[in-house]
Amino acid sequence: MPRLARRRRRNTESQRELEGWAEAFTWGTDFFHGLWSIGVTIEATKTWRDPQYPAMQHSNYNEVFRDKVREAWGRLGAEFMRQWPAIGTDYNRETPWAMTEFGQP
Repeated sequence: MPRLARRRRRNTESQRELEGWAEAFTWGTDFFHGLWSIGVTIEATKTWRDPQYPAMQHSNYNEVFRDKVREAWGRLGAEFMRQWPAIGTDYNRETPWAMTEFGQP
């Protein structure tokens, strides 16, 4: 009886994490909540009101987001850039935002 071909298991967890970070790496935003789908939450640690415009509330969300992206870029950036030619054509962009902001992973 012939042996069944075994599929090679790839690390689907790291691939899923990479896909979750792809939008943040590419555009510098998480508009479609890809990070939420992999369990990453970003919350501002401080908020304040603008004295000139009291109805507007500001936060440091962008700073916290940028720090988390920088940390993830250090871990996943090399693999992301290895896959970039295929990803980049989908987004119609030559270089990802994270590469521009943080340099080579």
